[in-house]
Amino acid sequence: MPRFRFEFRVALLLSLAIAFAAPPAGHAQLPDTKDLDKAYRESSQRWNKLLTGEESPGKPDAQVPMDFAKWYLMRIATKQTNDVDEAARWSAKVHKEFNNVVNLAMRPAYEKANRGFVNKLGPALVATMKELLAANDPRTQPRIAVNSAMMFSTMARLRQIDITDYLVQVVHDEKNTHDVIRLYAIKALRDSMPIWQQRDPDPMAARNEDFDSPVQNAVRAHDTKLVDGLVKYIERPIDLKGKSPGEIEAVRFLRREAIKALAQAGAPAVNAIDKPQKLAGQVAPTLLRVLADGVLEPAPSLSEKVEAALGLCEMKYPNMKEYNPQVSIYLVGRTIEQFMKEYNKDWAKFTLTGEGRRLPYLAWKHDSRRLMASLDEMAKNAKDADVQKNVSLLKKNADAVLSRTAVWDQPSPANQSNLTKVIPQLAPKYGNVWKKLKAAPIPLK
Repeated sequence: MPRFRFEFRVALLLSLAIAFAAPPAGHAQLPDTKDLDKAYRESSQRWNKLLTGEESPGKPDAQVPMDFAKWYLMRIATKQTNDVDEAARWSAKVHKEFNNVVNLAMRPAYEKANRGFVNKLGPALVATMKELLAANDPRTQPRIAVNSAMMFSTMARLRQIDITDYLVQVVHDEKNTHDVIRLYAIKALRDSMPIWQQRDPDPMAARNEDFDSPVQNAVRAHDTKLVDGLVKYIERPIDLKGKSPGEIEAVRFLRREAIKALAQAGAPAVNAIDKPQKLAGQVAPTLLRVLADGVLEPAPSLSEKVEAALGLCEMKYPNMKEYNPQVSIYLVGRTIEQFMKEYNKDWAKFTLTGEGRRLPYLAWKHDSRRLMASLDEMAKNAKDADVQKNVSLLKKNADAVLSRTAVWDQPSPANQSNLTKVIPQLAPKYGNVWKKLKAAPIPLK
C-alpha cells in the first residue's frame, strides 16, 4: 500500500489545526453582545428550571429556547482578536460552558422531565447554528467557523431529532458544506450513539418492544434517522473519474469517520423483527459491505475495515433473533487475515535501524489490542452454540497472531498458516444478514 494515504491524513489533520488556530481574516459579522447579555438576564433563571425539569415549558416561554441557543452558541463569534492565544482561551470557555449545561440537561434525574423543553431547544439550536455558520465562512473566518462546528458534538448529545436531522443534512450537502464542517458533523453523529437496543418482540414480555409507546417510538425514529443518514453517506456512489489520488484519499478519510460513527451503534439494527415484519435502521449490512470485496468505491482502506470490524464484533443482539452473526464472523476473520498480511509488509520498514526506517503505516499495536478486545466482546455476545463455536475458533487463531503484532513482533509462520486455514471454515453458505427478513445478501467472495 502506498504511504501517501497515511501522510495525506496527517496533512489534513494539520490543516484543521491551522484553521482552528488562525486569526480572523477580514471582518466577521459579530452578534450584538448587548442583545446576548439582555437575553441571558431575562431568560437564564427560567431555562435553568426547564432544563432540570422543575417546571414544564408554557406559552410565556416561547422565546426562552432561542435566548438559550444564542447565548451558548453565538458568543463563539463575539471575540474579535488577532491574538491566537486569547482567541483559543475564549473559545475554550464558551465550549466548556455549553458542554456543562448539556451535561446538566442529560443527567438521568432530569432527562425524562425536561424532554419537552429539549424538544423545543433543538430547533432553536439548529436555527442559531445555521445563522452562525452562514455569517462565518470557513475559508474567510476559519477560527469562528471551526469552533462553531466543534459544538456540533455537544448539540448531538441531546439526542434530539431536529438536531440529528440537521447534522445529517450538513453531512450530505456536497454543494454548500466545506469538508472541515462536514467532518465535525460526522463526528457529532457518533456522539448520538449508541442506538436503541431492541427489546423482546413478545408483547407479554416484561420489557417488550411496544410500538404503541410514544417514548419508544420517538427514540426509534431518532435512531433510525441517525443510522440511515450515516448508511447513505458511507454507501453513496462516488464518481472517481478525474479525481486525483489525494482527492480519493480525502473521500476515504471522511468515509472512515462515518464508519467509526456507525460502528458505535452497538446493535445490528434499530429493529429486525419477523412477526410483525419490521426492519429499520440497518447497521450491520453497511459495516459488512465495508469488509466485503468489490462493493464500495473507492475500495475501503484497511483502516476503514478495522473500524467496521470492531463495530461488528461489539454488537449486542440478545432479543434480535433475526440477526445472523455468522456473516460477520467470517468477514471479520478475513479482515484480520488481511491485517496480518499488511503488517508483515510494513514490519520490515518500521523495524529497520538507521537510514531507510519509516513510521508504521497504521497504529499496529493499538489496533491489534482493539481487535483482540472486540473479539472478546463477540464471544460474550454469542449465544447460539454454532456461533459460539465459530467465534471461539476465530478468536483462538486470531489472538495467536494479534498478540505478536501488538508488540511489534512477527507472528510465527505456523500461527499465520493456522489463521489462513481457519478462515474458509467460517464461511457461511449465504451472505444473508437476516434469517427471514428480505434484504440484499452480502457478497462473500
